[in-house]
Amino acid sequence: MKMEAIKIIYELEQSMEMKINQIHFMLKKLSENRPSPIAEKYIPSSKFRKEVDISARTEQNWKSKGLIRGIKIEGKIYYNISEVEKLFLKENEQ
Repeated sequence: MKMEAIKIIYELEQSMEMKINQIHFMLKKLSENRPSPIAEKYIPSSKFRKEVDISARTEQNWKSKGLIRGIKIEGKIYYNISEVEKLFLKENEQ
């Protein structure tokens, strides 16, 4: 039973590390393709979930835990790209 728990924790850690690396890559790609610092300051939540390959539920969990903050504009959630970059760059360094 204890070995199963250790195996599950290890697999979860590996999965999270892979997601963090995907996020880091996506954010780097987004920042390189930005035409100017002002343009595309925000990314819609649907594009964020697609690029990071997470579900809407995972996005909600991250918001509930305070890992990401979104703003609501005309009924849609957007994320500040620079804030998201800082969060995942910080996570990747740990």
